[in-house]
Amino acid sequence: NKEESRYTEGQSAGRVYEFYGLKEIMAKLGHERLTMLKFDIEGFEWDLFENEILTLESALLPSVLVFELHTLGANRRFVAPKLVEGRDGRAVNELFVKLWHLGYRTVSKSVNGGDRFCADFVLIRN
Repeated sequence: NKEESRYTEGQSAGRVYEFYGLKEIMAKLGHERLTMLKFDIEGFEWDLFENEILTLESALLPSVLVFELHTLGANRRFVAPKLVEGRDGRAVNELFVKLWHLGYRTVSKSVNGGDRFCADFVLIRN
């Protein structure tokens, strides 16, 4: 139901996409808990962290996070500059401090070979 979604519809190349929040997706799929959450969403990960993951109740937090993080200067062919505006090293540190306080520990980091402003991470929650 479009009215229930907290995200607006998106359009790209004549296609229409409807976006849902994490809790909405879990409800639609009948999931009460997530063991692992993997996402590669080209700059939209900042919104996912701020408005979804960092606001979840402790019992709903995934045990494992696997994601690609784009920062200021990311390749414009893949990431709209507006999505990473202000997302510099300080913003990354602030995000990881918040994740640390939620019990997450980084077990893997790999800088993207084609874009030094993008890295893949694996975090596990204690």
